[in-house]
Amino acid sequence: MKFIKGENLRKEISESKAPILLMFWSYDCMACDVSNQHMFKLSDIYGDKMNFYKIDSQKNLDIVEAYGISTIPTFIFFENGKICGKIEGYRKKIEIEKKIREFL
Repeated sequence: MKFIKGENLRKEISESKAPILLMFWSYDCMACDVSNQHMFKLSDIYGDKMNFYKIDSQKNLDIVEAYGISTIPTFIFFENGKICGKIEGYRKKIEIEKKIREFL
């Protein structure tokens, strides 16, 4: 899993050949801490088939607004440069993994 900055996000999304899972998070979010652990585990399992990114919501407010993020954590799935799925709020690892499998 990689940290990504707002200025690099659009380029990564448009140029990626693999599906992308992007997590919006914040340092002061307890649910984000647990979700981070899920993301690291899932990126170890599926990282060769999907790109995993996370973006700091507080430092990228323009991106938060552009994607209509109102809850963190929020997970957005991209395929071929387009949004193709979204999970808002904390979810168990198995729920996120189920959604990942839809894209692989």
